[in-house]
Amino acid sequence: ERSEQEDRLTELGKLLKDPNLAKGLHMTSDIRIVEKLKEAEEQDKVRNWQPPVTGEDIMEYFQIQPSRSIGIIKTAIREAILDGKIPNEREPAFQFMIEEARKLGIEK
Repeated sequence: ERSEQEDRLTELGKLLKDPNLAKGLHMTSDIRIVEKLKEAEEQDKVRNWQPPVTGEDIMEYFQIQPSRSIGIIKTAIREAILDGKIPNEREPAFQFMIEEARKLGIEK
């Protein structure tokens, strides 16, 4: 019968896309290292993730130059997606962009 630790090691190996990795991990510290690696990988995904509406999209749609407002709108879109308020899709993000711009007094 497999132990809970062995199951966790196997799962961690799968998460890291290397099932053989689990075979060499036997100590609690190894498990923590693998978990930290996975955590770092997930943080990189979030850090490198880009919302479906860019600053260029905002400037083009509203015919405005780069400004602080662009960053405010982009941040609002990113946070709304990450918070689950809108789906990570272009059309809902675009509509949200228009609403956020309107709050800042920016209209087409």
